[in-house]
Amino acid sequence: MLQRLKKLLQQQGYEHWKILIREEHSHELFFVGHQLDLSRDIDTQDVIVTLYRDNEDHSLRGNATGQLDPHFTDHEILDKLDFLYQSCLSTMNPWYPLMDPHKHHQLQEKSAFQRHGLAQWAQNLAEGVLQQDTEDCNINSMELYLSEIRQSLSNSKGLEAQYNGNRGLVDLVTQAKNAQGEESELHGEFSFSDFEPEELANWVKNQLAYTKDRALAVPLASMVQPQIILREEAIAGFFNYWIFACSSEAVYKKIHQSNIGESLIKNTTEGDGVSLIGLNRLYNAPDNIPFDSDGLWIKQQELIMDGEVKAFHGDVKHSYYLKQPATGKYSCFSVLPGSLSEEQLYQNPYLEIISFSDFKMDSVTGDFGGEIRLAYGYDGHTTITYTGGAVTGNLKSCISSLKMLNRAKRQGNLLVPEALSLQGLQITPAG
Repeated sequence: MLQRLKKLLQQQGYEHWKILIREEHSHELFFVGHQLDLSRDIDTQDVIVTLYRDNEDHSLRGNATGQLDPHFTDHEILDKLDFLYQSCLSTMNPWYPLMDPHKHHQLQEKSAFQRHGLAQWAQNLAEGVLQQDTEDCNINSMELYLSEIRQSLSNSKGLEAQYNGNRGLVDLVTQAKNAQGEESELHGEFSFSDFEPEELANWVKNQLAYTKDRALAVPLASMVQPQIILREEAIAGFFNYWIFACSSEAVYKKIHQSNIGESLIKNTTEGDGVSLIGLNRLYNAPDNIPFDSDGLWIKQQELIMDGEVKAFHGDVKHSYYLKQPATGKYSCFSVLPGSLSEEQLYQNPYLEIISFSDFKMDSVTGDFGGEIRLAYGYDGHTTITYTGGAVTGNLKSCISSLKMLNRAKRQGNLLVPEALSLQGLQITPAG
């Protein structure tokens, strides 16, 4: 498909273009309880073409992107390319370059999954999950996806980049009953790229333990301004504000007024300052592709250190506009751990939130929060398990109280502190 596309682009005289081809072979398992309900193999190929068009004096450049069906005839492809080329006229912006060829061109990510077929690995993973079941808490359903990914990118300047790797996902629903026979569920997802059965098993054990606690939980009561502790998935979402605020796109479009050498959010001296690093690789993260959608080979870069912006990150276009070196669009990030020990974390009354129905962080305003699925409340004497109610806040009003645990944990594509502590958030009781 790639050579065919290149030939058609050349025949039509299109000077500036980019082709991204993503092929994926997946083995998928679907369980109801411990019973395998469906097993299937799926092969997909996504062909995405971007055309670029300059005005007469090359001061402006427009672009348009479209997806081609691999089964298109040459005539159908040419019709699509013509449509994209005409569409470029409506997206004219100041001129920016395409990526030049570079010495890095191919990466084969090393993974245990490459040694045998995906079906066998998927079965091994499923068995490892299902054997964690307990009498008082069990697995309601599970979906398991394991994929081989082949991605290639080419452009009109001669750039060629290829990547082969793996990606996996376990989507799990666990359930437990209380003494009255009332049933509670928790949903969780665990993503990965290599075979680490112990890490997966520990995650499943935690999910089961949390589900058992949720079955015993009572509606969240009113609490007198305790510290809020965040754990698990909410932590990754919490740092989206910092990730977006130091991106070249957000800065160029003036969505954020971030400046290199200045603090991202003022008045952070009392708490732990956030230190954010863009990573070229994070072990076992599901998205370890070493180049971005421009074909820029990604390098590790300090972006924010102790709250101060050190560099912007982003694509070639917006970095060029800001006259800053292009780092590429990172998939993986690290937030350095903070100063707080486990003992210090729990020495005062708290509301520790394990699971939200849907935690949200507004990457523009800094508003965040969500409805609580599971939390532990401690008033200085007694610990109570809660569900329901909500917690909301804004970064600018609580950032000075931010404390982070001194240990880190991978959450998807992020390496983040295991827990965060915040003061001054609004607690809405259940009901």
